[in-house]
Amino acid sequence: MDVRSLKYFIAVVEEKSYSRAATRLCMSQPPLSRMVKQLEEELHTELFKRNTRHLELTDAGYLLYMRAHDLVELLAHTEKEVVELGNGCRGIVNIGTLMSLGKTLLPTLLAPFSKEYPEISYHIEEGRTVNIADWIEKGICDIGFIRFPINEEQFCCKVIGEEKLAAVFHKDHPLARREGTSVLMEEIKGERFILSKKIGNSLQEYYHRQNHEIHIICSCSDFGLTASYVAEGMGTAVCPATEQNGADNLDVVYKTIEDAPFTSTMAVIWRKERCLNGASKSFLNYVLEQLEGNLTVRI
Repeated sequence: MDVRSLKYFIAVVEEKSYSRAATRLCMSQPPLSRMVKQLEEELHTELFKRNTRHLELTDAGYLLYMRAHDLVELLAHTEKEVVELGNGCRGIVNIGTLMSLGKTLLPTLLAPFSKEYPEISYHIEEGRTVNIADWIEKGICDIGFIRFPINEEQFCCKVIGEEKLAAVFHKDHPLARREGTSVLMEEIKGERFILSKKIGNSLQEYYHRQNHEIHIICSCSDFGLTASYVAEGMGTAVCPATEQNGADNLDVVYKTIEDAPFTSTMAVIWRKERCLNGASKSFLNYVLEQLEGNLTVRI
C-alpha cells in the first residue's frame, strides 16, 4: 500500500464509479480496477460491497477512506512545509492577533517586512487570546499577538511591552466631559463596572486593600463589546489603552487611568516543539529583532 494506490482508491470512492475515477486520474479503467483488487488482497478484506448496482463501501473500506484522506492531506502539507522551510523568502505567514494589536502594532511590523520580503503573503485572524492560543495549538496560525495570561509551558513567548489601562465612559458622564485625558483610581471607585474577568479580579483586589468593594454589573470577555454596553449607559468599563485605537463609537470616551496599580502585558507567541515554515520563521526573527531594538507600540 503506497500513496499512489491510496490516491486512486480515494478517487474511486469520491467519484462512485471506476470509469469516472479513471477519467479524473487520466488513466484507463482496467489498471484502476486491478489496483483496487490488489489493495483488497494486500489488506485481506473487501473494500467495496459486490452485491449492489452502485459502488458502496464496506465498513473496512470506509475506515480506509477516512484514514487515506487524512494521510494524503498530511503528506501534501508536509511536502509544502519542507519546501517552505528551506526557502524563507516565499510562502504564507498565518498570524493570529487581538483586534487592537492588529490595528496598532501589526501594521508597523508588516509594512517594512513586506518590503524586504515581497514574495511572502499573510493570512490574519482576529480573536481573543484564548482563540489565538487554540489556533496556534491546532496549526491554524503560526504566530500570535496576545495579552497575558498565557500558558508559558505550552508556548514560546516574548514580551512586547506593558500598556496602561483606560476607563471607558459614556460621553455624558461628568468625568468624560471634564477636561484632560486621564483619571485617577479614587475617582472611578464608585462606578458600576463592566469588566473582563482578569481586570475585574485585579480591581477587586486593589480596592479591597483600600477597604472598598466595587460594583461589577457585567463581566465581558470582549473589550470591544464593553464599549457597546457603555454607550448604552449601562456603566463604565476598564480596558487596555490600545483598545481606543480605531474605536468608532462616538458615544464613549476613553481616559487613561493615571495611577492604575497594574498594566496589561502584550506578547508574541508561537508553538513549542514545532517547526515554522520558512516565511513564518523569517517574520518571527524580524519581530524578535525589532523587540530587541526596543520596539514601541503607538497608543
